[in-house]
Amino acid sequence: MLIAFLLPVYIQATPPVIVLLLVNRIAEGNFRSKWFELKNTKIVWTLIILYILHIIGMLWTENKSAGWFDLEVKLSLILFPFIIASQTNKQEYYAKTLWSFVWGCIISGIICYSVAGLHYINTGENHFAYTYFSYNMHPSYLAMYMVFSIAVILFLKQDKTRKTQSINVIMVLFLFTTVIILASKSGIVTLFLLLLIYLLYLSIKQNKTSVALSFLAVFILLATTIFYISPYTKQRIDVALKTLLNSKKINSNTKESNAERILIWKSDLATIQKNIPLGSGTGDIKDELIQTYLQYNYTDLAKKNLNAHNQFFQTAITLGLAGIIAIIACFTIPLYIGFRSKNIILLSFIIITIINFSVESMLEVQAGTIFFSFFNNDSKPSTNMA
Repeated sequence: MLIAFLLPVYIQATPPVIVLLLVNRIAEGNFRSKWFELKNTKIVWTLIILYILHIIGMLWTENKSAGWFDLEVKLSLILFPFIIASQTNKQEYYAKTLWSFVWGCIISGIICYSVAGLHYINTGENHFAYTYFSYNMHPSYLAMYMVFSIAVILFLKQDKTRKTQSINVIMVLFLFTTVIILASKSGIVTLFLLLLIYLLYLSIKQNKTSVALSFLAVFILLATTIFYISPYTKQRIDVALKTLLNSKKINSNTKESNAERILIWKSDLATIQKNIPLGSGTGDIKDELIQTYLQYNYTDLAKKNLNAHNQFFQTAITLGLAGIIAIIACFTIPLYIGFRSKNIILLSFIIITIINFSVESMLEVQAGTIFFSFFNNDSKPSTNMA
């Protein structure tokens, strides 16, 4: 619960808590029952295999220091399967852990508004947007966290009292507003996709079309107001759309982030072809990408030493065919289990991460790795969709 709370509030404090939890799990003993639980949890084995492949990738990597650093960043891929999956009473604590994460996101949002507000009072500068607003991590990660916390509020089964419902509405509106101000494009896409799924659920499964339409009207009005008050968010979306529509006319030395991402993806595909079937090795991916950037005369990309900006491409370049299969399995197996068990929390998590992994290399930093390995499990709390 403490790890879940600290993730959005102060992620730098999570590693020592993870170590303490790991020591506790080892001190408990009873390894036979732990192994039984771990062996029968299919989802976590995809994470374990992905990490083992990165260890094997050290055999042919030349940049050993970068490789060891990568293994350190991704260590939670193999730690959390042991810590969480081997626990015999996962269901009992999972709902509480999810709520701890929600409250962590709420507190993090309050801190963002407070820091930006104090800065405005002291300097007159508007920091209610994007990286200025997100005080302790890149806005893409914080937005991803907050969208998932909205999914928890919407779908986790609770007492249907008027007080509880009122608090939930306030929390969702607060997080909705915060995600838009964070101006993460992937965050906004997943936010509206999640709300669309929920509105369809209200209309079809619960036959509450009028309630769904009321929610839709409120969200549209709120989003329009925020876009008007915070034009930076609208500007980022407009620029992204224009860039996509004119992707064939991008200058090789562009400094616009959306255009850079398109050039990076072009380089990714070329680098994947060059490194099939084994991949570049765990520590050599950035060196390989820089060579491709220079080959295409993308000198600015090479100077910035940018990663693949797509975790699927990143893993494919690093580990080749085995990596492609492993990273796809990390999503397809949870999707299958989620559909089969009607675990809407797990399904929401996977959909949110798929979209974010498609535009960022999220396993290259702890903010992405810890989040993905921590919540990617088949624990099933009671939900409104069951």
